[in-house]
Amino acid sequence: MIIKDLGRTDSALTITTYMVLLLIPISLVPALFVWEWPTWEQLGWLLLIGICGSAGHLLLNHALKQAPTNVVMPIDFVRLIWVAIFGYFLFGEVPDVFVWIGGAMIFASGLWIAHTENRKRKEAPDDGSG
Repeated sequence: MIIKDLGRTDSALTITTYMVLLLIPISLVPALFVWEWPTWEQLGWLLLIGICGSAGHLLLNHALKQAPTNVVMPIDFVRLIWVAIFGYFLFGEVPDVFVWIGGAMIFASGLWIAHTENRKRKEAPDDGSG
């Protein structure tokens, strides 16, 4: 994972800044074709989304510096639950069957990866250095 490699040399804030600087031009190109100026209310919401998203990335980058990826990323699956809850209560979105199927596939793949990593670790020969 690139973030984990960058974490060896760069701070979480630097990595988050790289992400923002990369996404601005990538997002700008398609926005040029459909751009409409947001209202003041929408600008406030966009600012809040930007702050929360950047804080989330900053905290994730910090967590990846502190702990192994296979410990941090399974916790990230909790985000699926929060998205469904916020979508329901804030926007009245009821998850359809495809959301449940997709969520189950993502969750099952995470469990499978955790299981195989655990099995690999148990099968690895002990070199006596630990």
